[in-house]
Amino acid sequence: MAKYYPEFPAFRTNGEKKVFQKLVEILDDDWHVFYEPVINYFEPDIIIFSKKYGVLIFEVKDYKFDTIFSMSPYQWVLKLDDGYTNTLSPFKQIKNYSRNLIDLLSTNNILMSNENKKLIFPVSFIISFTNMTDEEIYEKKINEFIPSQFLLSLNDLENGNLLSKIENNFYTFFRIKPLSTELENAIIKFIFPSYNHTIKSNTAKRTSGSFKTTEKNIVINSILHHPSVIDEIMYIVNEINHVKNEKNMYFSDFAIVVPTNFKIKDTEIISIYNIAHKNILKYSPLNNSDIINIITLSELKDFPITKNIFYSHLNYLKMDPTQNNALVQLMCTKALSQVYFGYSNSTNSFIDILVKRFNTI
Repeated sequence: MAKYYPEFPAFRTNGEKKVFQKLVEILDDDWHVFYEPVINYFEPDIIIFSKKYGVLIFEVKDYKFDTIFSMSPYQWVLKLDDGYTNTLSPFKQIKNYSRNLIDLLSTNNILMSNENKKLIFPVSFIISFTNMTDEEIYEKKINEFIPSQFLLSLNDLENGNLLSKIENNFYTFFRIKPLSTELENAIIKFIFPSYNHTIKSNTAKRTSGSFKTTEKNIVINSILHHPSVIDEIMYIVNEINHVKNEKNMYFSDFAIVVPTNFKIKDTEIISIYNIAHKNILKYSPLNNSDIINIITLSELKDFPITKNIFYSHLNYLKMDPTQNNALVQLMCTKALSQVYFGYSNSTNSFIDILVKRFNTI
């Protein structure tokens, strides 16, 4: 059985759960399986790594045959219960993940070849359609937009072909000699670092795992440290886009809550969001009918319950520590599904209570 990270993953979709559990089951203990690691502010669904093969990224789609209305090399149109929505092509999406991961790994010279200045192991990817058979994939002509060697069907998951599919995917690149323990550990550290929340780095650091609170069974997905305010905003941008597209939500299903004394004004946050939204995913900018709610903590009590809340820039909080536990309870009761806590630069008593509470539940 493969080693997996985190110990208690909180799966977003049934398809992701199915693929993750199947990988852990069929792969031996040379393999490492990672659920939603943070790679330069992006979160691939699953990454697997073996010192004998290399790194493989999985993008998991729960689309059914009738969900896909139209396709182009860059954009797909999905037919949902409440209408149609545009989404980035899964092939473009996973190629972005691959480039980001290669860029990240390439910062460590010991992982690079002295001859061609490239990684000494392959980084590949697979797109899994967990609700579509081989016949449906070819009837829909998905293989015209995603090469067959990068496709994984429902048949592959259920008939025992997954392992050979993985091996053949690597063999289309190049084979490697088993990497040393030093190199193996270096790669694992890049994909899923396990740092204490007080350590600063160049990328966001997640307190490992997820946990359920007693307030309405809400899942607190992350407590994240970011090196700067802008880095934190960019992470939130990508996370909202990811969750929105995977769960077919609206932007209005999300709220960003900032401390009352936060220095960046709401209009500036919206401006940053629009720029990132256009440049990263090439979607249309926000419109008046579907916008993200951006409020301050002082407005939280009277704010209606929403599906997903990002509590950001919490290092700006200045309050009596005895009030903090009550505030955490209020924050958790305002979300129907998931809650995210984030901070940049320094910590404070409120963040310390969050992390302590996270680690003891």
